[in-house]
Amino acid sequence: MENAADALKMAGWVLIFVVALSICINAFTQARGAMDTIMTYSDRQSEAITDYIKTDDVSDDSGHLITRRTVSRETIVPTMYRVFKENFRMKFPFPIYKKYNVETGNYDEIYYIDFATANINDSLIPDPESDDELRDTLREYFIRKILYGDNALDIEWCDRQLRSQRLDFYPEGIIDKLNSEFYEELGVYYQEEYEGKKDVPDANKVEKRVITYTYKT
Repeated sequence: MENAADALKMAGWVLIFVVALSICINAFTQARGAMDTIMTYSDRQSEAITDYIKTDDVSDDSGHLITRRTVSRETIVPTMYRVFKENFRMKFPFPIYKKYNVETGNYDEIYYIDFATANINDSLIPDPESDDELRDTLREYFIRKILYGDNALDIEWCDRQLRSQRLDFYPEGIIDKLNSEFYEELGVYYQEEYEGKKDVPDANKVEKRVITYTYKT
């Protein structure tokens, strides 16, 4: 009798364990289903906002795949502030500022931002001991001058630095020009090819992302 009672108790505990395990599995399944639903909804919302355009067959001159989406000022401005922290280049369909050309004696219209190819000379910052912080401040100020022109909040030493490099910003900036919709194309290029270094092995080349904006048609 005692063995039978022990067996019944053991069977009861096993049954309780199986039921509890089934409840846990069911709860996890429902949670996963809810998460999938949320993620699917988020993806649909993202698609609706950014209006991605499928360009699986589009490649640049080097054969690299280019992806493209429709964006506006809300996307472009934050990307401009990231350009000095990340290794990429931005190209615009209109000039964003002017830079003095020593050879011609004229100011050239500049259509891109790329700190790796000396958009500005930020090696002459006033305090070498806090190099990185001041370099970021100067680069951020440079972006603000491009965007807002004379309406940018002045930082005196940054302003002197940019003037000493003979950079000329449009008084109204470019912020109003960003009110249109643009195609944003993502591609890559090799920094050495841009600098004219043709003898660098492919394995040693620095690959950079390039973001190109064109007017949406």
